[in-house]
Amino acid sequence: MLVEGTNDIVGSVSDIFISQYRHYFDWGGRTVAHLFAQFLLYIGKPYNAVFTALCYLALILGIYYHAYGLKPTLKNLRLFPLFFITAFLWICMRNFGEVVFNIVSSCNYLVTVVIILYFLLPYRLSFCKEKIDSGVLSVIGMFIFGIIAGWTNENNSAAACAGTFLICAYHYHEKKLALWELSGFIGLCLGFLILMLAPGNEARLDFMESGGFDYEAHLWVSLEIFFISFASQALLVIAFILIMIKIRSQCLYLASPYQYYASLWLILIGFISLAVMIASPNFPTRSAAPFTMFSIPGVLGLAVILYDRAETILPGAIRKVLMAAACLFIFATGTSTAVGYTQAYNDNLYRQEEIKAQLEAKKDKLVVSPLSIQSNKYIYLADVQHSEKYWTNLILKRYYNVKSIVRSCDFEKSSLPNEFLLFAKIGQTCSTEVKK
Repeated sequence: MLVEGTNDIVGSVSDIFISQYRHYFDWGGRTVAHLFAQFLLYIGKPYNAVFTALCYLALILGIYYHAYGLKPTLKNLRLFPLFFITAFLWICMRNFGEVVFNIVSSCNYLVTVVIILYFLLPYRLSFCKEKIDSGVLSVIGMFIFGIIAGWTNENNSAAACAGTFLICAYHYHEKKLALWELSGFIGLCLGFLILMLAPGNEARLDFMESGGFDYEAHLWVSLEIFFISFASQALLVIAFILIMIKIRSQCLYLASPYQYYASLWLILIGFISLAVMIASPNFPTRSAAPFTMFSIPGVLGLAVILYDRAETILPGAIRKVLMAAACLFIFATGTSTAVGYTQAYNDNLYRQEEIKAQLEAKKDKLVVSPLSIQSNKYIYLADVQHSEKYWTNLILKRYYNVKSIVRSCDFEKSSLPNEFLLFAKIGQTCSTEVKK
């Protein structure tokens, strides 16, 4: 890991702050996310793995609290909702391996969503209370928390701003707007402006456009990613439709209006976080993950309305079959993922020996063997490629201070997006051979 704009390796926490200061002006405004990323890379394993696991646990609990409208507590947690959350995250989230297991991507999408989820929790609780009192500490705390939440990630922060604006506007109309709600919203918008107005964003956009940028062609690609993202959420969307039909047909929303509208509010935030990416100059598929993270508590919150009245979405026999199928799927893909990452770890050990031998031989053009496993929905590998101009090749070229580094061959690209590739492929051969 290098200090931004230099070939110097990060050697202290102060180097991380210097690096992110430069990053803000040179490449982008996600200072909060990248502070986490560089710090976790700096402390290394197993500490960053423990942090990621705790963050994922915080995500599950945050979704649970939002769904039920509860203050954070570990008392009286219900097993089935926790299973529901875990299963839908594993099955529906796009690019799960990249978003959860990769340090940098997890800081950009997992950590940032967790921050925003807990920032939004008081607003979620305000749905079911006449008015939450505003103490001085809560006003100041929500303002600071808002700045941090708004400074995390463009699409998530934009969605959070829209969501908090709706609540503040409604509470203002109802004459029950609390000062902490307003200060939190102002802080959130301020953090979002700090994020969006970073000089590095313009520098990055200029770099993207320097090679030619066709906005019309990009729009069609963005729409394709948008609709594929919905297709990958089929189970979640179907669950939402079935629950809504049941609630609306029996007018159950009249009995639990706060729970009903709070759940739709969360789903709306998730939808906005995905929809705004259509206008972005870059729409990576991993940016669809927050849609899943915000929509799950919304769908579960709607299901709570049914279960509180002993209503069911599906007959008991069908529910049991679906739960058994989900458990089998999670076990099979989870086992495959564990085996795949173990193989990737062993391949990387061999890769390091290859690089070490070539560096000791004073070679400045490195050639490495391919890993014997490919990326899929649950396994993310940011590997070098045969082309020395690929982004990971350029990063490692700087890190090892050599003229180039390439992989001896490339795998044939699958015709299917990664989220539809579920099981590890080990021992695959590749083509485009070059001499070492």
